[in-house]
Formats: sequence, C-alpha cells, structure tokens
Amino acid sequence: SCYGTWKPSKVEDGLTGEEISFNEAFGNDFYEIENGLTLSEDGSFELVLGTMKSEDEGHGTFTINDDSLEVTYANGDGNIIYILVPRYNFTVYIERA
Repeated sequence: SCYGTWKPSKVEDGLTGEEISFNEAFGNDFYEIENGLTLSEDGSFELVLGTMKSEDEGHGTFTINDDSLEVTYANGDGNIIYILVPRYNFTVYIERA
C-alpha cells in the first residue's frame, strides 16, 4: 500500500541528473521543518518540501495509475510524483518513513 508518510531520501539536479545535497537544492534550513509526502486513504495528499512550510506546502487529491502517482493540487495544477518539485528543477526521491 502506498498510504502513509514518505520522506525525501535524495535529490538530483534536473538538468544534469547528478545527485546534490538537500541544502544545495533547498537552502541550509531544509531539515528544520518536517519534510515529506503523506498519502491518505481518502485520496488526499499533503506535500511539504523546502525551508518554508507555507511556501512549499502542497495538498490536493491523488490517483494511482499503473506505477505512477498522479496528483491534482487544490489549486488545480496536476503533476506526476516520482517525486515532484515542479517549481524547481530537481527530482526528489522518497521512501517510506
């Protein structure tokens, strides 16, 4: 089951594919807040990535299609998480917390 809380495990530069530190991607305060993705059985999700929860917090609904997780943010934006940082050019990988 995919339900539950997932935590970021590594991040790659979206242009080069090279692994970089979370601090390089999000700044020096990255681990000062609770970062992660929570998937609930009611089909809702909450995503927090970055240094400022109010800026980087996302929520909405999700569906599972084959081996991808498709999300729709409450503001109507959609994306596929494998994982997701659409406003930055990073790929973040997550694992079960």
